[in-house]
Amino acid sequence: MRTCRKSLLIVMLINIMFFTMGCSKNIDISVDKIESNIINNINVDNMKKGNQKSLRRLYGINPNDLEEFSLYTPKSNMDVEEMLILKVKNEERIDDIKEKIENRVDRQITNFDGYGIKQVGLLNNYEIKTKNKYIFFVVSDKSEEIKELFIKSINQ
Repeated sequence: MRTCRKSLLIVMLINIMFFTMGCSKNIDISVDKIESNIINNINVDNMKKGNQKSLRRLYGINPNDLEEFSLYTPKSNMDVEEMLILKVKNEERIDDIKEKIENRVDRQITNFDGYGIKQVGLLNNYEIKTKNKYIFFVVSDKSEEIKELFIKSINQ
């Protein structure tokens, strides 16, 4: 009887450990892989790849706060479609970085207000999503579809 209880207890502990380890999945996918999953499914010909300088200039985000990033900006000054994928070093910085992204949207709306009806419409329907250390931002007529590709990439 005593060994039966002991065996039952061990089996229960093993089950608990097994199930809780599966629930706390640690996401660590490269930004390059996420970017690749998106651009292989969405046409980004109207955007150009950005760099650290454009990240700092457009968003005020310090690249040193990030492990990795991917930035696509409009090819033309009359376009507003852009995409940003960030993997932050410290999750405590996420709210600050999201605020900088939202400030970028506000500046763009101000720039196009009064004459860029289509642009303002796209800017008003931007998507921003955070998951663990990742921040995803997109302005596009396919924002929802691109966001779903991001979510799918993260959950692989």
